[in-house]
Amino acid sequence: MEPGAHSSQGWGPALTNADLEPVPVKNRNWNWKTYASYWLSESWGATAVSVGSAMVASGLLWWQAIVACAIAHVIGAVLTVINCRSGSTYHIPFPVVIRATFGVWGAYWPVLSRSILDLVWYGIQTVFGGLFLDVTFMAIFGDAWTNIPNHLPESASITSRGMCAFFLYWLIQFFSNFFRPHELKWMYYTKAIIMPINIFGLFIWAMVRSGGPGDFQLTQYSASQSALVWAVVASINSAINGNFGPLVASGQDITRFAVSPRHQWIGQSLTAPWSATIVALLGVVTAACSQKVYGEAYWQPALLLQAILAENSESKTRFAVFCSAATFVFGQIVTNYVANIVPFGSDATSLWPKKLNYIRAAVVCTFVGGWLMVPWKVAVDGATFLTAIVGMGIFISCLIGIMMADYYLVRRGNYWVDDLYRADPSSRYYYTYGFHWRAYFAYICGVMLPFPGFLGSLGVKSLADPAGPAMQLYNIGYILAWAVSLVVYYLLCTLFPDAAMREAKAMGWEEMVGRDDENRYLDGEVPSLSSETGAAEIDIEVGEKK
Repeated sequence: MEPGAHSSQGWGPALTNADLEPVPVKNRNWNWKTYASYWLSESWGATAVSVGSAMVASGLLWWQAIVACAIAHVIGAVLTVINCRSGSTYHIPFPVVIRATFGVWGAYWPVLSRSILDLVWYGIQTVFGGLFLDVTFMAIFGDAWTNIPNHLPESASITSRGMCAFFLYWLIQFFSNFFRPHELKWMYYTKAIIMPINIFGLFIWAMVRSGGPGDFQLTQYSASQSALVWAVVASINSAINGNFGPLVASGQDITRFAVSPRHQWIGQSLTAPWSATIVALLGVVTAACSQKVYGEAYWQPALLLQAILAENSESKTRFAVFCSAATFVFGQIVTNYVANIVPFGSDATSLWPKKLNYIRAAVVCTFVGGWLMVPWKVAVDGATFLTAIVGMGIFISCLIGIMMADYYLVRRGNYWVDDLYRADPSSRYYYTYGFHWRAYFAYICGVMLPFPGFLGSLGVKSLADPAGPAMQLYNIGYILAWAVSLVVYYLLCTLFPDAAMREAKAMGWEEMVGRDDENRYLDGEVPSLSSETGAAEIDIEVGEKK
């Protein structure tokens, strides 16, 4: 009987459908160029342009902010390449990989927590996309668009014009819901080419228009020596969490499509460590130039484009702004797809595999994240909520630490893929009623140290002192939570190993990968684990053959 087929042993649709199973060989089409383009496309975006704004506001000089970004991006790239290997070797997504550490039922909490973040960030990125589409229409229609009367109350936190742009952008990006990652490689390649041209174009315009950035007087105040050190550390932690955190956590959802592990680590290593730092540098210089020209530093490209239009509405200027804004619109579509739709598609499918496949889950994401969460209000009025969402990076980093310890140190890269889809005690990953106590203990330990500071960031006054230990631990929370959870999990599994851990550790490095290929994939195709349909056949209707 095929693993995952209906049987009295508990294999079947409770834990799988075709979108959760190992990727068929014919769909493993991401090579090193795809991964290099993927990181170029994700780094060269609106978010990376403005990443230095919070750092400068915290008291860092511009060059200190860039150094912090560079350090953070190197660390984030290393974590990404290391953590993503399990996806590229076994070609399985994050929700399946996490079962090896948290148990087949215990994995539900990590998957659920990540899916909530996906929904929130989908909505926020859609708001950003709507801003760029608004600028695009300003360049095309001029006053006819700008002077659209507002019929919404102030409490709506958005104007009629803004809502129209938001809806149209949401509608434009809706098409991406109906494609899986291996079908949209062209988007990453395209964005990797046009976005650098776009951002460099803005940078060159700013340099020419201003005559140079001047003295870079962007810092609002001078930090003390002690405060400066913690500001640098906090900036490193923030850049890892903000620029790399979501992509590190969702790495297996992308690397599962790799031709081989070698392709993913070469491609990501080529571009991930440096590309976002270059963008951050261009963003800082452009902001300094805009302050010299307009008296205000524009960190958000959409606001800078609006300022350019307000100053000069000649046809050639409007055409240039249109091209730039439209490019940012396309870039936001790609970012939202890779960073939010892809991981949510995997997460939601694993939470309800009987009813949801990747396509249906993507549609759910666009409606819940795009509308039910009212993202335009969150972006404008939800400062505390956004702080909480960003702070939840400490919970995600714990998962990464545990997964890395399990794959590299505890099991030496050996997973029994079939057992990841079995919901009965015979599975090596069933542990105690489907839950793995070692993983949850390490998870709690990892969250425990930065958690008081997390509460302080949400307004708990007794914990909010920037120089206090709670906030200082929170300022290094992502790295701290990752390290603590990794060490604690490894120690627990070393001191109290179960039979499956001893079995895996006694084997050679990734020995099960070769065994899996020999025993199950001799024909070059991955057999379906579900009884009703193969991965290549499933579409909107789960479990129905075409």
